[in-house]
Amino acid sequence: MTLEYPSASFIHNLGDGRNAVGPKHIYEAKGNSKKDVVGTGPYKFKAFSPGVSWSVVKNPDYFIKGRPYLDGINWYIISDAATRFAALRTHRVQATPFSSQGLTPSQTQIIQKEFADRITVDTYPSLVAQAFWMPVGKAPWNDIRVRRAVELAIDRPNIIKVAAEGVGEIGGYISPTGIWSLPKDEILSRPGYRQPKDADIAEAKRLMAEAGYAQGIRTTTISRNAPQYERK
Repeated sequence: MTLEYPSASFIHNLGDGRNAVGPKHIYEAKGNSKKDVVGTGPYKFKAFSPGVSWSVVKNPDYFIKGRPYLDGINWYIISDAATRFAALRTHRVQATPFSSQGLTPSQTQIIQKEFADRITVDTYPSLVAQAFWMPVGKAPWNDIRVRRAVELAIDRPNIIKVAAEGVGEIGGYISPTGIWSLPKDEILSRPGYRQPKDADIAEAKRLMAEAGYAQGIRTTTISRNAPQYERK
């Protein structure tokens, strides 16, 4: 690939889980592989029930002899957070992710306190990022001043404190755990990231007024939960 300009995040972004290698023969014949499951690795596809579960079985031809250790795995799609937590506590499931789609920080504390003898909680940095996407093809989002104002107004530290219960790191285009990412102190000195927010809010208001939205705008957002699972 030849880029138009240097990009420190290029290699990092190639490693994103959504940049998977796909089956060319299926794409050419059908346009996508939504109904043709093709995979590789330690497990082979077994079954998928939209909105309910999906399962895999051990790949006997896996290149590492003796692996994988499990004969198969069943994933249950439980959209309700309280139901997921109850399923783990009652041992109906044996594992769940520590994320917005699994255990919350407060639920994790309960697990560590009440079930430490049978449930182990492992935490580690990940490449999962929360983003606010704007449809740049229509007003008011097609005005860069509006998009810039939103960027400036977002209070990232408080989002982590309230929405993520204090678990998270502020990052830029590259995950804060990457070797090419900006140092945290440099990120926090930039507009949109710096504290306190007074200067950023003032600039955001100026941009909105300049764009013709001095009184602000009203908009709606879509929050996706486990988007990799189709429900119908």
